[in-house]
Amino acid sequence: MTNPPQNTRAGTRNGEGKPFYEPSSGKWAFKITLPREPGATSAPKPIVRRRKTPEEARMAALKELARRENAGTLAPIPKPKKGSQVLTGALTVEQYSQIWLSQQKAGSATLSAYSGLLRLHIVPVIGSKALVDVSKADISALMEHCANKVDKYDEPLLGYSPLKKIFGLLSRIFNTAVEQDLILKTPVISAHKPVVPTREDLIRTQRVVQRRPIAHKMLIDASMHRTERPLEYVWLRLMFLGLRQGERGGLLFADIDNLYSPGQAVMNIRHQIAGEGRGVDGVGKGIYIKDSLKTKDSYRALAVDEDLRKALVDLYEQRRTALADGTLTTWAQRKGDERFNDLVLLTASGAPYYQQMDCKRWKAYRLAWADRYAKNPAERALITERWAGHINRKITATMLYMLNTPMHTARQILGHGSEAMTEYYTAFEAMNLAPAINALASLTSANACATFESERLSDAVVVAGKPWSELKDRFATIEEARGALEGVVLANDDISEEEIANAKAITPLTPALAQTVSAVRIDQIPWLP
Repeated sequence: MTNPPQNTRAGTRNGEGKPFYEPSSGKWAFKITLPREPGATSAPKPIVRRRKTPEEARMAALKELARRENAGTLAPIPKPKKGSQVLTGALTVEQYSQIWLSQQKAGSATLSAYSGLLRLHIVPVIGSKALVDVSKADISALMEHCANKVDKYDEPLLGYSPLKKIFGLLSRIFNTAVEQDLILKTPVISAHKPVVPTREDLIRTQRVVQRRPIAHKMLIDASMHRTERPLEYVWLRLMFLGLRQGERGGLLFADIDNLYSPGQAVMNIRHQIAGEGRGVDGVGKGIYIKDSLKTKDSYRALAVDEDLRKALVDLYEQRRTALADGTLTTWAQRKGDERFNDLVLLTASGAPYYQQMDCKRWKAYRLAWADRYAKNPAERALITERWAGHINRKITATMLYMLNTPMHTARQILGHGSEAMTEYYTAFEAMNLAPAINALASLTSANACATFESERLSDAVVVAGKPWSELKDRFATIEEARGALEGVVLANDDISEEEIANAKAITPLTPALAQTVSAVRIDQIPWLP
């Protein structure tokens, strides 16, 4: 605590004075003298705030002054109690957030996303609080509340990405309030930022591992019926090539080079189907073809295998015929964009595969597939429940890993910004680790054990009066040592029963190994330098 000065004095009006120490309270105080308002008979009482340090006292007094000016009066304003209506004239978080949104120059899609985060997560918790009364503890409670939300399966509802967006939105709103002199300091600090996960939790990883074999079967089934149902095959292949939902829906036939050339077709990921919804001004584009992707790394070119190329050709010929005879009407005229005629994925009614449509299609496909192939209730539950479309990008990453695809190549296929993100998407199954585990096991294999036993046995052999252990660094084999040392004569060329008995006494052998050693010559005993 700061030591009080010897000579204390009160602050002057408008907050331009100095904090003073009050011996009676043992705290520092800051006083702001207020002017008399027009039509008032007297000036309001001065604002006095007492805190442990001079700076805290000064900030508290200025914060109260800003709160009153924000409400349009210098008279004292009672702080609203929890659950009560905010007094007229006091700007709340909800009210200011709407003002803040109206001042932003972002696109309708961004404003719509901001509005959703406010409506669903922020306003229900701190919306009724006065802007100047929001504290760091309030922001901590809000972030904790969002992190603890669960879905109907009692699993986290919000992951790292949406929590990061909530934190970012709060930072922007309160930083703008500081710039506009509505509050003195932002209550949003770096400690409130969600922690970046290093790996997916066990439950989510298991979800990918359990569904990867089913996805493989789905692809095989779709391949068997490629000529009958080319749209289904193309849609499923694009999904398990790792294309995001918007990238699948926004793919144009014009984006595919050399479509009619076997072995040369290339698919360029350049567009996405997007929906602006309706922003705070009530205006939005709705569904449209966006000429940009999620990130700069999302732009990529993918080689098209022959089966997929043939399916795309069939789909393109069907599309041209349907458009020519008038049996298919797309959204081209409705949206004023002829590219809607060229979308690879269109429903029977001519609608594009936007987010809600793609999700409905994926759910319907899984239900139908489960009806045909699920063998038991447990397998059916794996197919029909908790299988969001985005999991398929993680399944694709896992399949690529199982096929020994280099991580940098998988990154390019998936359109990730870094190999670390691709690794994050990969679910490392236990069987993927089998080669490494087997390599470790080979260190203790039967051959390794036999070599070890033979090495110990060879140490019991004497050449020219010296144990072999003293000669092995000079000679590669016992036979070489025997031939090089003059006057060396062994009792006989074979291992005698006495030598075998001595070796057994020194090195206990298994019955099988003892029998093997008894049957070989001494120069045939293996030695690994």
